[in-house]
Amino acid sequence: MRGVRVSVKSLFLSVLVLLICTSSTLAQRTGSSGWVPPQPAHKIEISPFGGYLWSQSADVQYADEYGKLDAVSSPMWGIEVDINVSPGGQAVLLYQRQETELTFQPNYSAKQTVGDIAIEYWHIGGIGGVQNGKIMPFGLITLGGTRFIPNFIGGSETWKFSILFGVGAKIYVTERIGLRVQGLLPWIIMSGGAAISCGGNGCYTAFGGSGIVQATLSAGLIFAF
Repeated sequence: MRGVRVSVKSLFLSVLVLLICTSSTLAQRTGSSGWVPPQPAHKIEISPFGGYLWSQSADVQYADEYGKLDAVSSPMWGIEVDINVSPGGQAVLLYQRQETELTFQPNYSAKQTVGDIAIEYWHIGGIGGVQNGKIMPFGLITLGGTRFIPNFIGGSETWKFSILFGVGAKIYVTERIGLRVQGLLPWIIMSGGAAISCGGNGCYTAFGGSGIVQATLSAGLIFAF
């Protein structure tokens, strides 16, 4: 999974540069004029959202065959709660769910459908951004658990640690209502021994490599309180 490591490293560096630039801009404004971003009047933002999720396949051994296991790209939905903790900074509680189909592509035979599966993210983290008028671009990092919920005979529920990086923008239509657009790159950490049992004949699926990268584009509303 060399490509996974390179992608995550590049993404981490990009987010780090974004946060450094944001902090530098804020420091310059504060130091030169004494100005700091105003703290919004509201304390909490609730954002239901929906979008589409693309998932990277994983190299596996399944029923004595080697190939690629893939959670088929599909729509997703979720809800996020952002809590003001400082000017330009918010704590994040995030829940995201995808309901999709699991497929297996052997190296030397036709693709197989394993069964339906749901993938959930339960995360906490933070947002950093500087509001400019009614628009606030932001960078986001969260940590937490990803739950795999197979819906087929022989499937077993599995939890894995995951990290989520994102960028986006909040557009405030009024003080209490807004729109939110964002792109997220979740990285699911899979140890060499990770596995999902699957199939009615007792087959066994073992994940290899260091992680699985996904990508989402989503939009939603903001309700501020």
